Amino acid sequence: MRRLRENNYILCGVLLFCCVMVIFGVYFVSNSQTVRGISEKNSISREDAKLAYDFLGQGQAVEDCLQTKNTYLTYSEYRDFLERLHLLSVIQFDWNAADTTYVLQDDFFLIRDQIENLFEQSGSDFDLLTQTASTDAAGAKLPDITGDTPVRVLILQNGKNVAKNIYFSADSKFQITWKAQTKNKKKNTKIHAKQLKLEVGESAVVSCDSGKLYLMDSKGSQTSLAYQGSFEITRYEDGYALVNVVPIEQYLCGVVQSEMPTYFEPQALRAQAVCARTYIVTRLLGDEIEEYHADVDDSVRYQVYNQIAMDDKIEQAVNETKGMILTKENLPINAFFFSTSFGQTSNNAIWNQDILPYLSSIRGNAKSQKAKDLSSEAAFEEFLKQKKKSDYDFDSPYYRWQANLDLEEKEQQLFAAIESMIRIGDERVSLVPEKTGEKTYYLYEYGKLKSVKVKKRAKSGAVMKLLLTFEHGKVTVTNENSIRKILGIFITSLSNEQEEQLPLTGMAPSVYAMISRTKEGTVLLGGGLGHGIGMSQYGANAMAKQGMDMETIVKTYYKDVEISELYE
Repeated sequence: MRRLRENNYILCGVLLFCCVMVIFGVYFVSNSQTVRGISEKNSISREDAKLAYDFLGQGQAVEDCLQTKNTYLTYSEYRDFLERLHLLSVIQFDWNAADTTYVLQDDFFLIRDQIENLFEQSGSDFDLLTQTASTDAAGAKLPDITGDTPVRVLILQNGKNVAKNIYFSADSKFQITWKAQTKNKKKNTKIHAKQLKLEVGESAVVSCDSGKLYLMDSKGSQTSLAYQGSFEITRYEDGYALVNVVPIEQYLCGVVQSEMPTYFEPQALRAQAVCARTYIVTRLLGDEIEEYHADVDDSVRYQVYNQIAMDDKIEQAVNETKGMILTKENLPINAFFFSTSFGQTSNNAIWNQDILPYLSSIRGNAKSQKAKDLSSEAAFEEFLKQKKKSDYDFDSPYYRWQANLDLEEKEQQLFAAIESMIRIGDERVSLVPEKTGEKTYYLYEYGKLKSVKVKKRAKSGAVMKLLLTFEHGKVTVTNENSIRKILGIFITSLSNEQEEQLPLTGMAPSVYAMISRTKEGTVLLGGGLGHGIGMSQYGANAMAKQGMDMETIVKTYYKDVEISELYE
């Protein structure tokens, strides 16, 4: 009986090995024309691959980038990644994007080698090709974008991409085109998206030649500011998505007025316009929300859009900088910006990314721009205590702040947040139970939270690693955004130096903070608002007040960049 059982085990093992080999063979066999993916539908042709490598250069750059991405890469992301790798320092990819077909990171390298073999089979000199593309990078052409290039903005409905009900109208006669028909509507006529009777996947275009569009509620009251351009409404399984299609310069007016106070100095507004234009240019070269036929949405995830009424100062700032973007070696940079620094900015290493040289940390002070090393808790605490009027951000209500923390009553929210990060494959959250000491993905045996500590701080002062210690395990959180979310769970109240109450958003204002224990309880002492990378908006305004122009401002925050003109 034992021998029979052993024979069965051997037979099962052989069959399993054969199945694995068959799957492996099907997956990696490629003919002279195609590199095979998991399915024929998701294959990449030799022509696609050659164009990609012609365009971007070294395959090594692909590998270098993926070394920092310990996650799955979808096959569509792989193709998109190759085609735009020349903008590696420009575009921030969403590596957790959902897709039905996945390629393991190790498999990616094998597929890359297969592409290289295709070049060899076709007689191409792969090494020469990559070298040429690499050395020509500085001479790359600016993107082919004009002032008439449309931006497609997904208008979120209560924070969601789609809504069951969308009502719209216009302040003058407007047209609706759908299903090969066009109908004219009188101004202020309330239209419900359901009236269009769209099937899933179908779209309708709403346009207004001489007026503007707006959204309404079910009672016919206007619920939004007016929109220029047109609306595109698309039916999905779970509702309707609304996209505003608008020329880039008009889009920028809607962004600058929403991202920076209109009372800021004209040169600061111009700096904001140039940064916002640079940012949207990089987005137009991507396709993160292609599923909704959009380039960006109207939230802080990209750039806030059309949330504040138009002001002549904003329109003037956009017009006076028309076509201007920030470039490095003729490529648009990642022109990140934020509200307020605590006296010093960071580089993008706090997002667990390779450092972009033009995003170096600076001291935002009128007397010195040389960044200080604040990586030790003592150095950071001493810096935080200093409140210098010469700091560009001194006048911001978020220059210094204090938050009261509740570490005892927020465990359910904390566990839910950690588990949510784990579900989307967030490698910036690491769980280590006390029993095994090995990484796990389960929280149910961890028990109560005992302490929250800063374990690592960047030279800029930003918290790089947060340690949560439970009764039976530890959780480590890295990355600026994740740390702010976790700290935000504990915050019960927030106030500034003037003892003014600041609104709670569910996130810590910034990661430029320290945890302190007082007789009254645990508090978070910090400064600044936002991620702290790139241009500080309050800092830009202070510089403008001191007589600095737009160019001086942007070149202070973004090192060794140029102002290039895409169009007139």
